[in-house]
Amino acid sequence: IIAVEMGVRALIAAGYQDTTIIVRSDNEGVVQALTKLTWTTNHGLFTVLERIYRLCKRHELKLQAKWVSTKVNPADKPSRGV
Repeated sequence: IIAVEMGVRALIAAGYQDTTIIVRSDNEGVVQALTKLTWTTNHGLFTVLERIYRLCKRHELKLQAKWVSTKVNPADKPSRGV
């Protein structure tokens, strides 16, 4: 979820606004959190989710979260340092 926030911030810095951002993740928890706008209060991740949606609202961005299999996720290995 922190990677999603970083991505949203990078897109805003690049001038994106009033558009749809498609987030693909092999983490079902992240996809559900972004879709249902809820996350457990553990580890402060709900506050990260709130920040994402405040940023999106301020810049008229819409998030669409889609699950992808780890096997076809090109970001999986780099995210693990492989």
